[in-house]
Amino acid sequence: MSSYKFEGWLGEDKDSVKGNMRWGEFEPKKWTEDDVDIEISHCGVCGSDLHQLSSGWGETPYPCVVGHEIVGKAVKVGSNVKHIKQGDRVGVGAQARSCLQKDCPDCTNNLENHCAIGTVNTYGSDS
Repeated sequence: MSSYKFEGWLGEDKDSVKGNMRWGEFEPKKWTEDDVDIEISHCGVCGSDLHQLSSGWGETPYPCVVGHEIVGKAVKVGSNVKHIKQGDRVGVGAQARSCLQKDCPDCTNNLENHCAIGTVNTYGSDS
């Protein structure tokens, strides 16, 4: 259990895409030692977020928190994470968790978003 709250703008139905959202707390996914908790300072909203809010890619499980392109400070870092430490300024784009290993052809060729080893889409994802 963390000592901080997870808060954000919650979309509760398809009308949320029109701006009908409410500020509230939400339960994050279960913590693993592969995770990094980020205190968000900046967040973008893009077309993917609008599709998610309006169930444009299939039925969205509401309530839904959007804004998957973020910048902030790492406040909790799992023991399996080797390239980030607590207090680091970090950014997350549309994909996260590439392996970044020197023997990965995708990661070494600036194609981290295609990494077959560990890419996670950061929208509509609970893993």
